[in-house]
Amino acid sequence: MKLIDEDFSKPYSRINSWFYDRMFAGVTLDSVLEMQPDPVEQLRREVGADGTVLDVGCGGGQFALALAERIDRLRVVGVDLSAEQVGWANKRANGLGDRATFQRGTADELEFADGTFDAAVSIGSIKHWRDPRKGLAEMIRVLRPGGLLNVIEIDRGCLLSDVRALLGRLPVTRFTLGLGVMGFRTFVAGRSIDLDDAQRFVLGLPLADVSVRRIPGEPNIQILGHKQAS
Repeated sequence: MKLIDEDFSKPYSRINSWFYDRMFAGVTLDSVLEMQPDPVEQLRREVGADGTVLDVGCGGGQFALALAERIDRLRVVGVDLSAEQVGWANKRANGLGDRATFQRGTADELEFADGTFDAAVSIGSIKHWRDPRKGLAEMIRVLRPGGLLNVIEIDRGCLLSDVRALLGRLPVTRFTLGLGVMGFRTFVAGRSIDLDDAQRFVLGLPLADVSVRRIPGEPNIQILGHKQAS
């Protein structure tokens, strides 16, 4: 069975899901939580303790659960195309009740009413979407006016030094790290989006104060903005 599928928009196979969940999701979470400005504090400030957040492409729920654990009374809903990862996320959420729930779904057809959420986030998922611009439009649609959009994705134009710093969080040897950096740069970053793509995706979408930037010291791009008021 292939670990890397030629079609990035297909649901993860079970081995793909296991590999990402067990080997890489924790590293991704650590890098996001260390970002500046702090994404958790931004959500705490803008959404508030009783707010609702949608996590699109939630994987095994690591980031969504980090939010629920760090912000009292916050309600997080995660959506992912992988049935295995949704199942693992719901198991990890045991004990949180309806504060963290996960379901299978696709970014370009979100099954929520307009204006349902105070914030919508996506971490490392947009490169897998069949239609990234449509997925972003869907995320904005389900936001309340003024709601926060925060999308983070691997940068196809990332520096090798930034990839090395990211993968250096894994317990690997120098030799294995070198192989991992080249593999990541070719098979993950090489199939992701770049700054020009991200800027094109948001062009004309109903966003206010939108920012598209490379994150210093990380191999990532961030799309940040707020849904325009009605």
